[in-house]
Amino acid sequence: METSFYFISLPCWHSSCFNHPPRARAQGAPPMGDTMKHGRKLSIAVAAMLAGGALGGIAPGNAAPITVHFTGTVSSVSAGVASGFSVGDALSGSYTFESGTVARGGSTSDFAAFDALTGLSFTVNGYAASSNGAPEIQVDDPPGGPDRYGLVARASDGLTGADVNGLSLFNFGFRLDDSTGTAFTDALLLPTSLSLADFDSTSFFLFFDGFNQLVSGSITGISFVGVPEPALLALFGASVLAAGIAARRRRPG
Repeated sequence: METSFYFISLPCWHSSCFNHPPRARAQGAPPMGDTMKHGRKLSIAVAAMLAGGALGGIAPGNAAPITVHFTGTVSSVSAGVASGFSVGDALSGSYTFESGTVARGGSTSDFAAFDALTGLSFTVNGYAASSNGAPEIQVDDPPGGPDRYGLVARASDGLTGADVNGLSLFNFGFRLDDSTGTAFTDALLLPTSLSLADFDSTSFFLFFDGFNQLVSGSITGISFVGVPEPALLALFGASVLAAGIAARRRRPG
């Protein structure tokens, strides 16, 4: 299993450290009003299904892309990058991952890494960085806790951002820790929703010049939003068509 950047001692990130209706009514077919109602129901049902996905209601086991939006606030800045960041600066970003991704080989029910992400971007004050498919999600559920959800992005894997005071961007990550060990039941299950209320520590880290210069702070908000798949969009189109046909049948002539 590829070593993740937070396995090193500074900082220690790992848990060990811390149907279409007929054109004419056939014999025995339902009245036109019933057909219209069917079309309406189909449209409503599919729309509801799409809305559920858009709100992050992705049923476990269904492979679908999910976008996560996060916010935070800077609380500490190393002197070497103080020209680019200040305490109180706002962090804002998002990442998208495939929810049906299986854990990387070597993962266990105590610790798992998922090569699930398809992209990441964030800004801190005026500083912006991004990565396409390089970062990963990590989940810890060791006996006795603490449980942890982590996001890791590395410059060596494609994370890009401008230098600050001549120092290059090295890593970005955040971790949500639950000291009670009750946030997760199995690290091999990739979470498709989270609540900050389930964690008692929510930190982010932005490193420059290796691990020598650090911008850190707290994650203050996180939301999971399902992204409708093409198949769902096709179903939505079919439902709209069905509703339109049903409405047309209501009109005289």
